[in-house]
Amino acid sequence: MPRRNCSKTHPLFLPPMSTHPTVPCPPLATTFVGVHHPVSTPDCPIQQFRGIKYATVPARFRQSILNTTYPQVTDAKTHGPIAPQIKRNDLDDPLFGFVREEPFPVVQDEFECLNLVITRPGGIPADASLPVMFWIHGGSNVIGSGSHYLCDAGRLVRTSVEIEQPVIVVSINYRLGLFGFAASEALEESNRLLGDVGVGNYGLNDQLTALAWVRRHIASFGGNPSQITLFGESAGAINIHALLLSHTNATKPIANRAIIQSGVIRPPAVQSVSSQGSSLKRIMCRLGATSVDDLRKVSVDAVIAHTPSVMHATDDGVFFRPNWRSNPIPENIDALIIGDCAYESVLWTPSVLLWTSVSLIRRIRAVIRGVYKADSLLRTYGLSWNTDTEDAHRVTFNILNDAHFAWPTDCVARATKAKGGVDVYRYVFDQESPFTFTAHHAVDLLYLFDNISPKGPVRKIKCFDDSPASSSEEDEEEEDEIAGRENYFMISDFSYNAKRVTEGLQERWIGFANGRTPWREDKLCVFGPEGEVGERPLEEELAERRRVAQWREALERVEPEVVYRLALELGNGPGHKAR
Repeated sequence: MPRRNCSKTHPLFLPPMSTHPTVPCPPLATTFVGVHHPVSTPDCPIQQFRGIKYATVPARFRQSILNTTYPQVTDAKTHGPIAPQIKRNDLDDPLFGFVREEPFPVVQDEFECLNLVITRPGGIPADASLPVMFWIHGGSNVIGSGSHYLCDAGRLVRTSVEIEQPVIVVSINYRLGLFGFAASEALEESNRLLGDVGVGNYGLNDQLTALAWVRRHIASFGGNPSQITLFGESAGAINIHALLLSHTNATKPIANRAIIQSGVIRPPAVQSVSSQGSSLKRIMCRLGATSVDDLRKVSVDAVIAHTPSVMHATDDGVFFRPNWRSNPIPENIDALIIGDCAYESVLWTPSVLLWTSVSLIRRIRAVIRGVYKADSLLRTYGLSWNTDTEDAHRVTFNILNDAHFAWPTDCVARATKAKGGVDVYRYVFDQESPFTFTAHHAVDLLYLFDNISPKGPVRKIKCFDDSPASSSEEDEEEEDEIAGRENYFMISDFSYNAKRVTEGLQERWIGFANGRTPWREDKLCVFGPEGEVGERPLEEELAERRRVAQWREALERVEPEVVYRLALELGNGPGHKAR
């Protein structure tokens, strides 16, 4: 799609001013003062309003309350505090293959973290009524933020202006870890006495509260509260699925459209209050807390130190709509984009590399009690007692990829399409990262937000696909000798491919938010490898790019709860079992 000089072709846009941009918001009796985004150009001014507090937290483990009190002038020039989480400067390195520092000071605050960022085209009138894209970040519900540099929306909004389909992007922070998802019967009773309804799901309710704030006030920023597209990745995508299964959405639709990237909710992961309480009780013992009151007094750092690596929603009888488990289909939206990346399972690389074929077969047979079903899975995925260690690792990656991501995504997409009422558009993202040369989990974020350039040293990671791998010392020495030259040419080639994929991804996501058809429903949109972008026959291409035949032969014959447990245990490694 051609890019145009927006200031000359669209009447809404004016050149940026030297002063800070302001947005009067009469319903809140305040004026928000923001900043001109660094990606702004004279032809495409982009404004950002940061750290806007959308809700208050009355106390630890309490439901958030919509914020309605603001000063006469609200300073929105700096990012607000993020949710308490593990402090790791090298967080991106294991997955993305690079280390970056945030370009601004990061503050964590348990009670001041519920804030959002609004990124919009500059110079638009209050009645512009632009479509709104509502971003929910990922991070296993234990890490991440809406202000993280990787997912800054400046370039995405600028692209929307350049292609004459302008949008406003809202990015939010929500509570994470135990602060956002702890649940037990004792905590439920404590909250009931304090006037709260439900337990756990504080982070999910934060997201609903942020959506309520946006529907009430985004019009002041030139947005259309009746044209909201949710989009999120990994835990953010799972959370979007949960929001669409919520009682709130069943009562009154929370959005018009949704984009689910690499993650859907799996009913076995959503436990009862009593089951969650058993897990919380073990954590409380390690913290020396004997009551809910004690737990509320434990230091933030101590709570973070004992937070599990992944947090899930709780089936508390309040948050989700009735009978959602038997019908986990997104409802009350007009259209859905849904897909995954080729190598999502690199998330579990350290644990996967500990498996041998013998230990793997024994664990699979222990989890899948039926001999026929277990042997069917082993045969279908190509695992036997004679499988060497490297092939055993490849098989483990494949099972994890299918059980955690590809198969559940396929199930939700097919069920939603079969029920009708929602347009379903499927995609696969197979474009390699310029840093790891693998289409790993979350690699699509590098292209969607376009905030990272492939500069400086790069490294390869082992990619366990189905292609033969040479292991001779002679080949390894030759690869070492040409590594510098090889990387040079790959980065050079990558620049053109990256541009194709970035433009193709951004234009389709933006067009979808504008109410357009991103591609035909009977087609599969492909992004990569090697810069390929386009529509392909859905069933044929999906079978070619994903292990559809394998999961239909093996996984669909096993109970979903067992598949989920198997994925947990394989991801934990041979030394641990799922509780």
